[in-house]
Amino acid sequence: MAIEGKYEMESSEHFEEFVKEMGLEVDMTNIDLSKTSTMEISKDGDSYLIKSNTAGIIHEIKFKLDDEFDDDMNGHKFKNIVKMDGDNKMVQTKTSIDGGKVVNVLREFTDNGCTVKSTYNNVTWTRVYKRV
Repeated sequence: MAIEGKYEMESSEHFEEFVKEMGLEVDMTNIDLSKTSTMEISKDGDSYLIKSNTAGIIHEIKFKLDDEFDDDMNGHKFKNIVKMDGDNKMVQTKTSIDGGKVVNVLREFTDNGCTVKSTYNNVTWTRVYKRV
């Protein structure tokens, strides 16, 4: 299944709870996530690039499957690894440099879109995207 493409968010659940649990500071005043959130995935050889815009926060990660890479989430530094589960699931494990935080991200792709579930502690932020 081709996972590369552009996606627009249709729905989001538990965003505020997730960012609070992570200790991130995000101004949620008047934000409609479904109108301000996009994701674009491209592949060049064996390298992936995921560009996301969530509530005005731009984030890019470039990686090769099964290779560790560094990432920064609003000032929090993480070691990451992304693996494929079958041909339609991307599983990312983000471990903070200090070892105090582990975030699991599951991206599940269909012909029509993608569901992304980010879990930290017992809080899961779920986003549903449509392919555009």
